Amino acid sequence: MSGMGSVRKASTDPGKISRKSSSKQQVKERPPVKIAVPRILSLDIAQKYPIISEDISNPYMYEENWLAHQEIVLTQLANALFDSGHCAAIAQDAQSLRHELLEHYQDAYFSLLYKRVQASLLYGALRIPKDILSRGNRLREDIGMRRKFLNLWLSTYDLSALRAAAETVIGRRISIPVDSPAQPKASSQKILRRSMEKFLDTFLIKNEDSNPIARSAKSKENDVEGSPFCKTLLRSIMIILLLDKARIAPGTYLPQCLFVTSSEYKSSAALLRALGSLLLPTVGDIGRALSHLDFQVSYEQCRLQEHHYRIKNLAVDLRDGILLTRLVELLLFQLASGWSQQQKSENTTTVTMPTGQVLSLLQSGNEWPLSQHLKIPCVSRASKIFNVQIALSALSGIRGVGVIVKDIRPEDIVDGYREKTIALLWGLVGKWGLHGLLDWEDLKREISRLKTKLSQMQHDNHATREEEQEEFDNEHERETFLLRSWASCLAGLKGLRLDNMTTSFADGKIFESIVDEYEVLINHESTMAEDMVEGQEGQKFSLAQRLHRLGCSAQFGK
Repeated sequence: MSGMGSVRKASTDPGKISRKSSSKQQVKERPPVKIAVPRILSLDIAQKYPIISEDISNPYMYEENWLAHQEIVLTQLANALFDSGHCAAIAQDAQSLRHELLEHYQDAYFSLLYKRVQASLLYGALRIPKDILSRGNRLREDIGMRRKFLNLWLSTYDLSALRAAAETVIGRRISIPVDSPAQPKASSQKILRRSMEKFLDTFLIKNEDSNPIARSAKSKENDVEGSPFCKTLLRSIMIILLLDKARIAPGTYLPQCLFVTSSEYKSSAALLRALGSLLLPTVGDIGRALSHLDFQVSYEQCRLQEHHYRIKNLAVDLRDGILLTRLVELLLFQLASGWSQQQKSENTTTVTMPTGQVLSLLQSGNEWPLSQHLKIPCVSRASKIFNVQIALSALSGIRGVGVIVKDIRPEDIVDGYREKTIALLWGLVGKWGLHGLLDWEDLKREISRLKTKLSQMQHDNHATREEEQEEFDNEHERETFLLRSWASCLAGLKGLRLDNMTTSFADGKIFESIVDEYEVLINHESTMAEDMVEGQEGQKFSLAQRLHRLGCSAQFGK
């Protein structure tokens, strides 16, 4: 039996072994669940079908988004011109503003004015009656009156300007917690407002820096000179006078809008009257009394200053004529004023409308010669047409620009005629705007440097042949030639050829040569520039990525 069992085992064991081996083979031969499809790299359409190399005079016939790209470029240029024209409105730190106001406050004029105002409060037209003095000394205890007094400051002036003026007049600095970089602007404004409220409450209402004897009850009742209320009035008046004087001074760093847009008061005179009705109602108009002291407040904030001069959508934002007129105003009378004496002589003192109406440009000084005649707010179509016509009429009398505007009607801009709007803006930027963006003498020196570098690299080509020309029919042709010579030299450094100003830039190689030349200079560190060319794994960044890292807009890199 044992022998038969062993034979049976022997007979069965090979079958098991064969079944196991066959099952393993079946497992191994099972078809894969995921089928890998080979990647077939297709050529980019620009590589497969290159753009023609001939010059194209009408690119809109080939590029569907050409008009949108033009609007993007002009929007950025126009906003840059607005920023350069409103450079005085750039926010400064508290120390710079305080230093500027201290220069005004410490001169002989304000020193004499301080003595005159102080004497007027004690003995003159601004003398405080006994009943007003006793009521005013309750400013600290009267919660409603104190709240109204604080709101008169905090809800009227820009907080940065108010802070600098209060620190200058009182002679003490406001301690504010240092803002973190990630802290939102609204939160920092709330912190500044709370700090300003405590500061004004301490030194304008309670006068805690006064002599203790001056704050005694006996002194409050009998002595006007030692009264805290007298000091409150003196400091309040001096803050208003200081901000008025500093804001109208040329080259000031105070905000463009000294008063907040939601304020009830938009002039120093109105604020003085409000202060007088609150603290000194028997005097009436404080400004009239100050005029006898050889000082008159004159600053008044107009609605033009409160307008936000920024283009977001070129097809919409220019239709009311406000931004267009301001742009023409900047180019004709401010940005172009330092350009050449020839352009200065072209600036006239009047603008004649098609209806025969003559607009004077000297009524509000030199800041708003054209915009002072705008109809704001312009809700109706007639108001918008009138505003646009102001800009077109001002341009029609300028040599070299009348040709640009002769085929443009104000209705074209109001109705959103994109092609004519772009043609008008390119004409303006081409004639004046480039002078605010480029230093042509510096460009000539750069061309000479590049030509020297090009000759040393033995890549001298056709780029130097055309530069022998020196006579041009107009300024625009000369400037175009300089820009082309500069780009041609940079292209020659990479062995490229610049044939025209359109299709030669289509493949991006000339743009890349420009980035290669100036990338190190912009970043000031060669290692950083190398990191911007190659990624962490040696993968090169595209031209669009490199331009974006240099600060160019995303639209420019497309």
